[in-house]
Amino acid sequence: MMTKLLLRSFIFFFALLGPLGLLPSVLANTEIVFSSGEPARIHQLQTVTSEDGQWVEMGSGSATGGGISNNGGSSYLASLAIDRNGTPIVAWLDDSNGNDEIYVRRWDGTVWVEMGTGSASGGGISNNSGGSLYPSLAISPDGTPIVAWMDGSNGNSEIYVRRWNGISWVEMGNGSASGGGISNNSEDSSEPSLAISPDGTPMIAWTDYSGDDSEIYLRIWNGTDWVELGSGSASAGGISNDDGGSGSPFLAISPDGKPIIAWVNYSSDDEEIYVRRWDGTAWAEIGTGSASGGGISNNNSDSESPSLAISPNGTPIIAWEDKSSGKEEIYVRRWDGTAWVEMGTGSASGGGISNNSGGSYEPSLAIDPDGLTVIAWHDWSNSPPYPNDNSEIYVRYWNSIEWVEMGSGSATGGGISDDKGSGYNPSLAIGPDGIPVIAWGNWADDNPEIYVRRWLADVTDFRLFLPSVLAKE
Repeated sequence: MMTKLLLRSFIFFFALLGPLGLLPSVLANTEIVFSSGEPARIHQLQTVTSEDGQWVEMGSGSATGGGISNNGGSSYLASLAIDRNGTPIVAWLDDSNGNDEIYVRRWDGTVWVEMGTGSASGGGISNNSGGSLYPSLAISPDGTPIVAWMDGSNGNSEIYVRRWNGISWVEMGNGSASGGGISNNSEDSSEPSLAISPDGTPMIAWTDYSGDDSEIYLRIWNGTDWVELGSGSASAGGISNDDGGSGSPFLAISPDGKPIIAWVNYSSDDEEIYVRRWDGTAWAEIGTGSASGGGISNNNSDSESPSLAISPNGTPIIAWEDKSSGKEEIYVRRWDGTAWVEMGTGSASGGGISNNSGGSYEPSLAIDPDGLTVIAWHDWSNSPPYPNDNSEIYVRYWNSIEWVEMGSGSATGGGISDDKGSGYNPSLAIGPDGIPVIAWGNWADDNPEIYVRRWLADVTDFRLFLPSVLAKE
């Protein structure tokens, strides 16, 4: 039950209980009501702005040896999501069966277990004759995990989908994981990005080659079938509908249930980041030129690998890798209601938020329930020049002024991975408890495995959140 206090009472409580070390037990989940009637909340946050925390294994060996995959095949391209109870689930591509399949494990509080018999062995949840690649995992508000992937069983690659029904992984609509899947066209469909709205409606975007150029397509689940959202969202020019080709879509859904898609456009001499949102009637730009010309990246170098997240107040934030400085760095912009602006001085120019000597790739962006923004990526700064394989996983978060390390050394040296293998393809998610978890592929000894770490703060922090302040961030 939420307790309410007037601000003056809060100040008294702080003065009285702070020295006694009783604040955590008394003030967790306490709402403060100001004289103006504006509520605020004290949130016990483990993703605290403290450098005293650390990135720890989630179960013995989750980020050493065989990790959570722990098999004789190659395991990579992890996709991580966290359910409403704070339970992480990871899907990945695995060839232990002699064929590329989709595997899944979940954290049961003690160990990483299969989710249904054979979900991380044999044929996994895909279990077919074709190569199954690029898993994208999301979890609905009711706790149902859904996985989409690219599958080659139909002769050309299609987008397949299965959901967990509490017992097994089943199709979501007739033929969603067989034949033509949900894409069901004559050309290749790849790189699915799955997201689920607050009301539990799944949507999937992907790259499709049905037209003269690759385009971004999307379908939405209507409870019975996978249908277009807006005329032509999964045919002809799709959502992108431009010359030169588009790929690498990243889909997110705002608190009001409207989807936003970021992707890479190839129409100019350099690659740019484009964005559109569904406004209830059509797929519209977010700001003039967000899906034309230079897009939101708008520079003279390649911009790739977008990652999109939306804050609790509906603000979209996009991270990507950019070569404007002469090598790959991580750039970030957010929508301020009028334009796509930097999030901190230099966040989308020069060295960006990575700003180091090595190449920085594949950002994964997540925002916690109170608006704390965290980014993970893989970085070559701790290695000799490429191609010596020793990339690491780096992490920074936004402290409302600048992008700083989350734990000492989280974005320098060995980062949070800090081992002899090369870390790739980080997938970051933050649970309802505010705790970030990261999964990635670790390549060591010619046997890639899936590794996982979570953030553990050494100090519990209390932050006071005002809706009026959050709305301005």
